[in-house]
Formats: sequence, C-alpha cells, structure tokens
Amino acid sequence: MHPKSLASRLCLFFLCILLPIHMAFAEKDEAAPEDVPEMSVTDTKIGTGFPAGYNDKVKVVFTYWLYSSTAPDFKGKQAGSSGEAAGSSPDAKVGNFKFKLYPMRGIIGGLTEAVNGMRVGGKRTVILPSSMAFGAKGEEGKVPPNSALIFEIELTRLFVSAED
Repeated sequence: MHPKSLASRLCLFFLCILLPIHMAFAEKDEAAPEDVPEMSVTDTKIGTGFPAGYNDKVKVVFTYWLYSSTAPDFKGKQAGSSGEAAGSSPDAKVGNFKFKLYPMRGIIGGLTEAVNGMRVGGKRTVILPSSMAFGAKGEEGKVPPNSALIFEIELTRLFVSAED
C-alpha cells in the first residue's frame, strides 16, 4: 500500500469515526445556562432598624454567581460583585454599591426586589430567575442569556431623605 494512501485512509477514519465519538463524550468548557421559575429569598442574618422600602436609597455589598442545580450551594461560576458594579467610585474600594429602590435605573429588577425589606446589617441569599436578572441579553462575557443568578447581599446603609 502506498504511504499517501494509508495516510489518507487514516485521516478519513479519524474525521469520520473518531472525531464524532470524541466530540460526543468531550466535556464542555461551560455548562448550559440554567433557569429557575421564581425568586427565592433566604435571610441568613436579620439586620436592625427600619426595613428598606420603596424610594429608599441603600448601600449594599453583594457577590453573584451563575445558578447551578448541581452545586451543593447552587453557586456556579462567580459572575460579578458590588465592587465591580460601583466602578471607579470611592465606594468600590469597600465593595459598597449605592442605588435607589424603585424606580430602577441601571439595576436589574431582581436586585431591587431582593433588597426591599432588608434592615442594615442584614444578609440574604437570593436566587433570581433570568427574567429578574439579565434575561435574554445576558451580561457580555459574564452571564449567558437566560441564566438564573444566585446573590449574597448585605445591606450596609439605609439613607434617610436628608442624606440623599
């Protein structure tokens, strides 16, 4: 048999037989996005003082992960934090993120709902369906479209109207 003929046959065998088998069993680098049907809130520490409510301004520290039904704590890959969201503001150094509860401007809807009712010093674990997070658009490079998220949130400050 001619060496080129053998090489051609081996190449054809690899492409037609082995490659599809390898691809079928190869692990994917990233899991498919998972979603949940509704928001879930678990208070891990109850804070003190008045609860945050409609139109209040708050400061929070948070971290969020992609939701994973196979992880023991449902936390998949970490996707972001309040320090990143605060950007270059002075609060970014301590991870505080300041925003107003309702109306939402630049904040995912689920985050404002998750903080509503919290008291200063309180901590919550919140699972958000994709519809209350980044939805069908996702967050470029961080959150795939239609992905549920899991947040750990701490309310660090509640502003009274004179402090706005």
